[in-house]
Amino acid sequence: MRILLLLLSILLEVDCLRVLRDPVTLSFSNQRNRDFKNQFSISDSPYQWSTEWLANVPVDHFAFANNDTFKLRYFINTKSYEEGGPIFFYTGNEGALEGFALNTGFMWDIAPEFKAAVVFAEHRYYGETWPYPKSLSYNDTRYLGYLSSEQALADFALLIDHLKQNRIPGAANSPVIVFGGSYGGMLSAWMRIKYPHIVHGAIAASAPVFWFFDSGVKEDVYDEIVTRAFVTEGCNFKAIEKAWVGLDNLAQTEEGRAYLNSLFKLEKTRQLQTPGDVNIIKNCVHDVFDTMAMVNYPYESNFMAPLPGWPVAAACKSLSVVAKSDKEAAEGLHAAVNLYYNYTGKAEILCTDPDAALGENNLWPYQACTEMVMPICSSGPPNDFFWNTCPFTAAGWLEECKQLYVSFILHDAHFMVPHAALCPTLQNRASTLLRFYQENSIIHVKIIDQSIFPCSWVVSRKLEIKNVRT
Repeated sequence: MRILLLLLSILLEVDCLRVLRDPVTLSFSNQRNRDFKNQFSISDSPYQWSTEWLANVPVDHFAFANNDTFKLRYFINTKSYEEGGPIFFYTGNEGALEGFALNTGFMWDIAPEFKAAVVFAEHRYYGETWPYPKSLSYNDTRYLGYLSSEQALADFALLIDHLKQNRIPGAANSPVIVFGGSYGGMLSAWMRIKYPHIVHGAIAASAPVFWFFDSGVKEDVYDEIVTRAFVTEGCNFKAIEKAWVGLDNLAQTEEGRAYLNSLFKLEKTRQLQTPGDVNIIKNCVHDVFDTMAMVNYPYESNFMAPLPGWPVAAACKSLSVVAKSDKEAAEGLHAAVNLYYNYTGKAEILCTDPDAALGENNLWPYQACTEMVMPICSSGPPNDFFWNTCPFTAAGWLEECKQLYVSFILHDAHFMVPHAALCPTLQNRASTLLRFYQENSIIHVKIIDQSIFPCSWVVSRKLEIKNVRT
């Protein structure tokens, strides 16, 4: 049975720092996919919109010491809208807005049925919505410190008011349904909670709204799910265990390291020089496993990289039996990595510098360090087929964040775990909180284009439409 990944996020690794990010955002910013816009022309998409800007958005909605303002980008389509109809509003994630508009077909599919306006709002500090120039924001927390989910929610509330009062005719009393996936789904859920007088309902797809400290979510659950997904698709648990040992053994000698450098086509700055450098490859493979499990679509996709349908099953073909030698074990892992990095056969290097995978906007890790602190680690067998990195501690995470953002010199005062209070709030509103668990599924499934929707997922889609209506 193909496993449902409830958490819409991508795990990036900067040395040991694992950060959650939506694969849709990386389709527009990933180092390996920077020509994505050229591969797929927005003008060829069935989804069309007008690009508009909301002016005079406060940089700080909650204090009076900063009166600076900025312009927030949003997309709008009113082709299906009729006066008094609903507004379908996407709460933008950590990336350029185009990726969400192109990959959230659910909103477009049902807009004609509901006579709805369709709006996608961009998150501050991503895409083209920057309160301050990038040159300032990347180097000084006086300018970057306004990057938070709380400020973004206030941006969206302001935009919704503008849409209803000024932009969309006859929409003053229109209901607003917010949509989102992954972090965007968290924002949608929180919009409904924090602004119930503005938002009438929310579809939060694959949103890990409970994944914070003291929430009851196991810190090693993600890799447990990833492991289950691969084993279900034919991977041999012992074969992957053997492969890690094979990498460690080969890295002990200069000859073995040279073999690994050549096999994995490591770029010069990432080539193994010492036995400890083997973690470069291990983290690379770990990242590939995490990612492929999330984008395990039944059709070819290009979210993170060009991949075949059911990529996990394809990767498991090389990891179905225990290898007889260290080199054979390494070659099995290489085949999986090569599928991810080089499905088209055009890649000259495979395991790139993890920093490059963050794309142009290296700011989601900053959010992960300052507010979106989601406990995640591997505990190793029998829970998962990785190596033990648990326990996850606030002190350890803070230290890794300090290393990543050494120029910012993060202090304990900057280390926050907000929204913990939202968990009991959600539980107290259980009568209005509906959770759909969909088997044989993957990320973004609840909000993708229905034309690529497998038959087994139709029931979930019908339930969502029913609840939008009510």
